[in-house]
Amino acid sequence: MKAMVITLDQIVEETAQLPADVVADLVERILVVRHGGFGPGVENAWKKESQLRVKEIAAGKVEGIPAEDVMARARRIVQK
Repeated sequence: MKAMVITLDQIVEETAQLPADVVADLVERILVVRHGGFGPGVENAWKKESQLRVKEIAAGKVEGIPAEDVMARARRIVQK
């Protein structure tokens, strides 16, 4: 069976259709898988912060940064 390939842009587009709390849960799950999770205080603070940021983007109060720009910046930081 051939593996399905999905781009970061497709992921962002799909998650834009989800409720803020679902997106926050998704982000939390990704962090747990990648980094082993955090303590309860950090976890709750991050969940609130991510929900706030999603709401701000959805309301047009702030503009998101394209994933390509974020990844390019992260690569530059890591290479230093």
